[in-house]
Amino acid sequence: QTGDLVRCTTIRKVMKETSTGSTSSNKMRMMLTIEVKKVDFDVDSLQLRLSGTNQSENEHVRMGAHHTITLELGRAFSIEKVCWDQVFLDIIEEACHPERGAEIAAVVMQPGLAHLCMVTGSLTITKAKIEITIPKKRTGSTNHQKAINRFFGALYRAILQHIDFDKVKCILLASPGYVK
Repeated sequence: QTGDLVRCTTIRKVMKETSTGSTSSNKMRMMLTIEVKKVDFDVDSLQLRLSGTNQSENEHVRMGAHHTITLELGRAFSIEKVCWDQVFLDIIEEACHPERGAEIAAVVMQPGLAHLCMVTGSLTITKAKIEITIPKKRTGSTNHQKAINRFFGALYRAILQHIDFDKVKCILLASPGYVK
C-alpha cells in the first residue's frame, strides 16, 4: 500500500568515479528500504513492482533516491506500516494459508500417478503427489494387483491427511475410465 516501508534485497546499477574522472558502472546486490509510492503487478511474470524513494542509509544509494523493487515468489521481504489494522492481518493470514478457503478438493489420477489438489475461487493448490510404479499384468503374478492396492492405499492416506472434511463440501475424482 502507498506509504508503507518495504525492505528487500535488490540489484542496482552503481556509478563509480575514478581519480582520473572516468566513470564505471556495475550492478550490485544490496538491501534497500523504500517508501512505496506506486504499486504495479505484472500478471505474466507474477511479479509485484514497488516504486518509491530510498529511506535507509546506504553507501551506494543516497537517501530519497528513487528505486523500484521487484518482489517475486520466494523472495523474502519485510513491510512496515504506520498502523496494522485487522483487514491487513486477515489478508496476510489468507495469503499464508490459501487452502483454508477451499471448499472443493480434486483428485486427478492416471495409472500410478495422482495429484490431490485444493480448489479455491482463484487458486488450485497441489497438496500431495502420489507416484507408484505399477508393473504390467503377467499371468501367474500378483505384483500388478499389489501395486494397485499400494497406490490406492497411499492415495487414501493422503486424502485423510490433507482434506478437512468439516470445510470441504465436495471431492472431485477425475481419471480415465480404466483407472478404477
